[in-house]
Amino acid sequence: MSSPWPTIVERYREPLTARDGNEGFLQACEAIGALAEHICTTQLGNVLFGTTSMFDLCIQPADLPLLHAPHLRIAPLPSGLVSFRYVDTAIEARQWSRDVAVGGVVAQLHRFLEQLGWARAVPLPAST
Repeated sequence: MSSPWPTIVERYREPLTARDGNEGFLQACEAIGALAEHICTTQLGNVLFGTTSMFDLCIQPADLPLLHAPHLRIAPLPSGLVSFRYVDTAIEARQWSRDVAVGGVVAQLHRFLEQLGWARAVPLPAST
């Protein structure tokens, strides 16, 4: 089940130490934390449900256990990129995925929400 968005934001504010000195991974984690804060402080927090798994942020439009509904998994990568993966099938090769730079995380979430109609009740900024 989901966690309240303020709890998720606080989790990403906890200090992380570089795994094997990997600054890129830390920057990707910070970008996911900023994304969680964006959701928390906008109307998206009222229509999306989130939970965390290790360093990953999982988002879905209904408050269901992750294994029972499609969800978006957002994960930090050692390269410093952030992975977006739509888990709607157990076959990984058939899952939609994108790796984006830390500066494009919020925009990528908005594009994803537009494509699936997960936030129809929430006005999203125009895609760039």
